[in-house]
Amino acid sequence: MGAAVATCLAWGSAGLAPLVDAATGALRPSDLPTDFVPAARRARGAPPGTDVATGNAEARAAGAPAFVPVGAPYRAHPPPAVMVVRPLVALGFPRAALAWLALSLASLAVLAWLVTGVFVPDARRRFIRVWPVFGALLLWPPVLHNLEKGQWSLPIAALLALAFAAAGRGARGRAGALIAAAACFKITPALVLFALLRRPGRVLVGAAAATAGLALLSLAVMGTGYWGDFLRSSGENATGWQTAPANTLSLWGVTSRLLIGGAFARPALVSPAAARAVWMIGALLLSGTAVAVTWPRSRPVTPDAASTTLVPARVFAAWSALAVILGPLAWTHTAIWLVLPGALLLRDLIQSPFRQPLRAPALLAALVLLTIPRLSLFALAGPLPVAPWRGLFLALHLLGALLVFAAACLGDGAGAPGAPRHATPRVKAASRTPSSAAARTGTAAASGPGDGGWRAPAPRARSTSDTRGTTGRPRTA
Repeated sequence: MGAAVATCLAWGSAGLAPLVDAATGALRPSDLPTDFVPAARRARGAPPGTDVATGNAEARAAGAPAFVPVGAPYRAHPPPAVMVVRPLVALGFPRAALAWLALSLASLAVLAWLVTGVFVPDARRRFIRVWPVFGALLLWPPVLHNLEKGQWSLPIAALLALAFAAAGRGARGRAGALIAAAACFKITPALVLFALLRRPGRVLVGAAAATAGLALLSLAVMGTGYWGDFLRSSGENATGWQTAPANTLSLWGVTSRLLIGGAFARPALVSPAAARAVWMIGALLLSGTAVAVTWPRSRPVTPDAASTTLVPARVFAAWSALAVILGPLAWTHTAIWLVLPGALLLRDLIQSPFRQPLRAPALLAALVLLTIPRLSLFALAGPLPVAPWRGLFLALHLLGALLVFAAACLGDGAGAPGAPRHATPRVKAASRTPSSAAARTGTAAASGPGDGGWRAPAPRARSTSDTRGTTGRPRTA
């Protein structure tokens, strides 16, 4: 009850402003023009790259909002992302914004369906229950932020969720392809591939095929000049926006505000080398922890069962959190990537509430922190450029992401989610015959498309494993 009250208070801390901003911004999203204008320039054969003044002039001519000049170039995303927007150019910006809103809502529906499937695997029962989940997510401040800006976090979250579901069905090549597709639109989702790399063969083949396919297609649609322009300007773009107040989920955002400064923040100490060192140490510690969690948990129980080994929820959650935390620009809406990982961790917590008592408060605190609207953090941080220590309020979302990461790493010993910490000799013997082990645990042969990679246990029944000895052969009377 206390967590629910705290979450509601966090949601309402900015009043109705997030709802109003989302409702108005969804029809004129302020970030979509940085994809729409380059796509429109390519459509009419204009050269790649433009300065902010020219880009804003073209945006206003198309009926789009102007870009805020902060020293960053008039572009943001890789050419595959611009390629996706190019077919919308013929509609004009107002209709293109409506089409993008429809894509965002469809992505939210996919995410809500898969999140509901974590708790309700049966598709027929899930259809009734998905609507409250969809409504709750639609009103969540990070989703409202994404709709207001016309950003990519909803489609990327849907792709990552579909990848986890595909891995749960054993389609590891498809899972790798979906993660790679998400990384072609924003780079850091590629880190989620590490969750699947205990058996990397099909995963890497799928990822390589998707990356090569999208890269070649974007070369054909956008031309080589747009790739060169993106590669030249990506560093400048990150530098221009790294201290932005909405960069609330990035570890680099915190260190750059404190130790570099810029248009949006006054540093406590100007030392770019110290900022890079702090970020590098943090990234190494977090990545090392994720690797330590991943490899034991992804090890198959037996070679015969290797092809159906699922990706443990904690492993997926850990790397999803790192994809958010380690990006140089991780806006408030990037928290949407953590929705399915959080649901998976919550399900494991419900199944084994006493196995890790610290996981519950970590998850609940993360939910409260990530629900705080960015406007509330802006108010706490004060006027721009924010003062060094008041600017730490902007890191509350980062703290929430770190708590999700901590909850993911607070696992028990190696093994699949929900497995007992210590198996008895009889259970170990039964595991030598996969068919009898499956019968003993009552697990399905394959998980459904929306079950989140989890097989719900059936009531324990007498099976062939009860009449087998340690050799796997039938006992004699």
